Amino acid sequence: MGTFFSVVAGVVVGGIILIALGWIWLKRKFSKLGDALQEIAAALSGENVPPFRITVTSAEADAAWRDEQGMLGRTQELDELGYEHAGDFRIAEIEGVLLRAACHRSDACMAVVFEHPQAESLLVDIVRSHGDHLSVLATNAPDQGMHQPPTKTTVRLAADATIADLHQAAMQASRGHEAVAVTPRLFPMLYAAAYAAEMDWRIECGGVTADEVRAAAAAGGQDEPDEAAIEIVQSQWRIAIQSFVDNEAIDQFAASGQLSQVELEDKRERIKAVHDRTDRSGLIELIVEAAVTAREAEWDEEADDYDERYDAAHEAATNAVEAAFRNTEANDLRSATEAAIAAAEAPVRHLGSVEKPRHADLYLFPELT
Repeated sequence: MGTFFSVVAGVVVGGIILIALGWIWLKRKFSKLGDALQEIAAALSGENVPPFRITVTSAEADAAWRDEQGMLGRTQELDELGYEHAGDFRIAEIEGVLLRAACHRSDACMAVVFEHPQAESLLVDIVRSHGDHLSVLATNAPDQGMHQPPTKTTVRLAADATIADLHQAAMQASRGHEAVAVTPRLFPMLYAAAYAAEMDWRIECGGVTADEVRAAAAAGGQDEPDEAAIEIVQSQWRIAIQSFVDNEAIDQFAASGQLSQVELEDKRERIKAVHDRTDRSGLIELIVEAAVTAREAEWDEEADDYDERYDAAHEAATNAVEAAFRNTEANDLRSATEAAIAAAEAPVRHLGSVEKPRHADLYLFPELT
């Protein structure tokens, strides 16, 4: 179906970058230290990253628009152009977003009028998807500076553009491409699928670029962020992406029947997925801690040489694990992990593998004290 909708690409992602940068600024302003530790904690938390999947739910019974008159006007424009009402909807994972969707069957266009917490006025998207995977978006949403998938064409008009102008712009940008048919009832599925496809593209890109962070700040009227702030935002995305892929892999492994639901609930916190989005340094630390914890259980905590033995074991395990990763091809994280576990004699059990949605190996780590 391709990806489209400005709430996917710009308004949500750009807005959340602004929230992240604002959070960093406040922490710096009110922190006694400056504060590198607070910034590191924020990066490790994975906060201020949009959800990678959304649930579109009906709001037909209780939709309350901030701009009721504006919505009535936009709805009338849609009616006059031959659009059919597809429903009012919310996005369960993004608070404050309210959508009104409509469908133009003959021109194969979907229209969305929506309110967003970071937008002062109603935003309008007209979208058209094609059999060759090209998607066209005509929107009055402001440019947040976000990059877009190569299969997406965006035409951006002024905030006060009429729906007729947006519809014409979408049709003109679609010339020469055969559209995919749409019906009103398809909207919730198409919207959620479009969001997932675009977020999958962002996962493949590794999150947001430094240029995107700067562009979002400029679009939001903020000062240009420094390199430290940019790195924090990007770290948040990397952490969130790793967590999302971890959970996908674990869920897929459980669904394959290789792990019962009871075992999953009991052991989930100790199961680690290793994949192409795994943070290597964090994985090294986990293996080292598993190795040291196994040895530590044999020692007397009251012994005078306890701290010395712990430090020596930690150093030995770190050297063994780092050597295993260093001696393995950089792109072969799977082999490096197996070699590191063996080298450190860490009590980590390989549970199995999954191939979809991406290749991952599942390991069961011991309980760490």
